[in-house]
Amino acid sequence: ITWLKYFTSLGFQVTDDTEVVIMHPDYMLRISQFLKEYYKSETKMRILQDYLAISFIHSFMPYFDKSLFQTKDTEEDVMEEAWKRCTFYTNKALGFSTG
Repeated sequence: ITWLKYFTSLGFQVTDDTEVVIMHPDYMLRISQFLKEYYKSETKMRILQDYLAISFIHSFMPYFDKSLFQTKDTEEDVMEEAWKRCTFYTNKALGFSTG
């Protein structure tokens, strides 16, 4: 990772001489290795980009009107949800005896 470019793109004023304290060096090493691995594959890179985009949008959800994200339930959807809910609570109550 080109850290100088990264921090500059975030709006920080840094140079090659700027000292940076890394509070969690193990994490930074792992994330660097993770990203390096993802840069090798176009598919993995696209997955990572999609994930970051969705996470970014998700962080703004509290500021949107909730109706924007709600889907219209059809009768089939409601029925399917009912049996899933029933199965979940039955399994939770009876545990292993339900298989």
